[in-house]
Amino acid sequence: MLVIDLQRQFTELNSPFVVDGADGLVSRTIEFADRARSCGAAVIWVRQVARPELGPGRATGRFRGGSSLHRGAFAELDPRIRIAPGDSEVVKRRQSAFFETDLDQLLRALGVCRVVITGVTTNVCCLATAIDAAARNYDVVACRDMTRALPIKNESRPSLTAEEARDNALAFIDYSCGPVVTSHELLGEGSRP
Repeated sequence: MLVIDLQRQFTELNSPFVVDGADGLVSRTIEFADRARSCGAAVIWVRQVARPELGPGRATGRFRGGSSLHRGAFAELDPRIRIAPGDSEVVKRRQSAFFETDLDQLLRALGVCRVVITGVTTNVCCLATAIDAAARNYDVVACRDMTRALPIKNESRPSLTAEEARDNALAFIDYSCGPVVTSHELLGEGSRP
């Protein structure tokens, strides 16, 4: 289970980058991680942290408030999250959890063949990670009810709501990387409303 960027910048109400439904997402993720561990799955918490001297990167830096994104206290995991013994943490510098990190080596050392993508943002970091996981021949599963996105606002092209951005990214993952399911389906409980 890869938990992508459940950091304070995306979960705290006073952040300009808070995702819709952040409280519920964090609670569900904590519960799902507990269930995943009890089934013997590895839980890996991923967060993006920008080096002060390098910044968050050109793509991220162009957004309003982007120069402070992935830095300081907002780059920390949500305070409700407790990394359990046996969990791992990966710090990334860019969108994909695989890009210039040791995630691939860690997954192979743990004997992981299938990665379950959860977290934020579905249309950027989760998508980039899913593409890179598929390129490395992992079986990829994205968890629909365990991801969130930010809206896409653009003056020169049509905008997307957060839900539309998430759904479009999940459709692309389903088409090119692997299936999109619910957390209940992953746990063998069938689909729930």
